[in-house]
Amino acid sequence: MSAEVVQQTNLEQGFRTQYLLLQSYRRDPAAAGVVRSKQRVAAFLQPTDGPRYFDAAGKPVAFFDYTYTLTRDE
Repeated sequence: MSAEVVQQTNLEQGFRTQYLLLQSYRRDPAAAGVVRSKQRVAAFLQPTDGPRYFDAAGKPVAFFDYTYTLTRDE
């Protein structure tokens, strides 16, 4: 399991978003050389988001889930 915090700035739209990425990996026991990965991304508001920032009380306002299959070419 790994965790990472990323901050993204969108200059054209004038806002910044902070994300927490949680990633897990496991070998697929049914397939040699295959690793399965799950990723959850949580999005947080920033103080520049105004009253909504305070309403969120430090909790994520959106979640995104992804899955990946990593294979090794021999």
